[in-house]
Amino acid sequence: MAGEISDPFGAGLPAGHPVRLTFLRHLARSPLPESMTHRDDLAFEFGSFGMRLRSALALWAFVAALVLVASTSVVQAAAVVKSVDVLRYTAPDGETYFALPLLAPANAKETSSSRDVVILVDTSASQTGSHRVQALAVLEDVLASMGRSDRVRLFAVDVQTTALTSEWSPADSDTIRRGVALLRRRAPLGATRLVPALDAAARTLAGKRPGSVLYIGDGMSSAELINAEDFKQVLARFRNRHVSIHSYGVGPRLDLQVLGVMAQQTGGTVLVDRGGKTDENGLGRRIATAIHAPVTYPSKVVVPEGITLLPSQPLPLRSDRQTIYIGRGQLEAGTTISGWLASADGAADVQWKVGRLSAEAGNAFLAMLFRGAESTDGFTVALAGRTMLKTARHEFDSHLDGLLRQGEQALKVRSFNEAERIGLLVRGFDPDNVRAAALLGASEKVQARTAGRIGDTTLAAAQPAAQPAAQPAAEPGTVE
Repeated sequence: MAGEISDPFGAGLPAGHPVRLTFLRHLARSPLPESMTHRDDLAFEFGSFGMRLRSALALWAFVAALVLVASTSVVQAAAVVKSVDVLRYTAPDGETYFALPLLAPANAKETSSSRDVVILVDTSASQTGSHRVQALAVLEDVLASMGRSDRVRLFAVDVQTTALTSEWSPADSDTIRRGVALLRRRAPLGATRLVPALDAAARTLAGKRPGSVLYIGDGMSSAELINAEDFKQVLARFRNRHVSIHSYGVGPRLDLQVLGVMAQQTGGTVLVDRGGKTDENGLGRRIATAIHAPVTYPSKVVVPEGITLLPSQPLPLRSDRQTIYIGRGQLEAGTTISGWLASADGAADVQWKVGRLSAEAGNAFLAMLFRGAESTDGFTVALAGRTMLKTARHEFDSHLDGLLRQGEQALKVRSFNEAERIGLLVRGFDPDNVRAAALLGASEKVQARTAGRIGDTTLAAAQPAAQPAAQPAAEPGTVE
């Protein structure tokens, strides 16, 4: 019938398809005049087909753009994070050692703001005087900085691990206040058994809520020396359950190795008593913030062939402190390290590109750290942050300084063999050590001058270079 047009193109489209609806609305607004000829009718149909074709192409272009944007977002998720100021040291035998600091990507998944926190407070005999005052002040500051939805369990740790609260309670509750009062009345006695305390914390954190542990003490386990294998197993339980262990080191002597390993293996942090007031430094707030910060637990970290990282297993990553691996191999600027943050299949989720490498002067401690950690596959690497790396360097330098002082004293009392032994020992740790070279050189000169004074002067004058060098000491081993 004139004035009526069938829908030859819309027949292949579903009733609600946007192209079909557009076409029908267009026809409804523009009825054909009865005088339109068959050729005009055909031309109209072709024109309408072109319009529909353009609409369909526009729709597919829109869908393609969405796919492209989604693909771009996936690519951007594997963003390159530059690790700057990588430390490197090349030993005289040609081996290169380095410290590689990695950070979690900025888009790391946020964790729940509500947490269950087990607080372990060292009450051994070392926690007396100002150290006890500081520990209790930090505890109070941390509790005041916790969120309203956080829950806390409080324990005293010495020879036994004693629960001071019997149930999970808010940090500002009467239950926790009574627990703190019990803690204040508890006399600091005996020594500490740290691994059983960690076992108790792991059993307490058996629920489904996110959990963390805060240890306040010196890290010394004098009542029961820590067995490396037992320590490794208990920390693996925390890491597998994504429970981080944080420490505030306080006491006359600190075992930073233990505190650092706990943080490195579980994704926690370490703060140390510097003698300041808690409210001035905001220590409680900093610890509470660290407890609630997100932690990423990679399933795999891959480096180029020929490079060895310690530990060999992937370590937890944080965005508020560096996770530092010790390595051996030719790590150059531009080297890429790939990480899988969830599944170990498919493409890497994140890549770290090495930026600049630091000067090698003063980095000999890296070789000692690597060699000392090889026997445990890197478990003893305690570099949970840049501060811990600086501490490791300081301890290495202090150890060498102590040895050199002994050597210089031996030289003063003309104990030449002892001075030479110490000089060779230090040079084994740090071949470029200037003081060790000076010590060895002075020892040889003093021996030569002494021989000239007390020996046959005629013989000494006739044979000025006849003094034989002392036999070198055995090659020194690695300091643990």
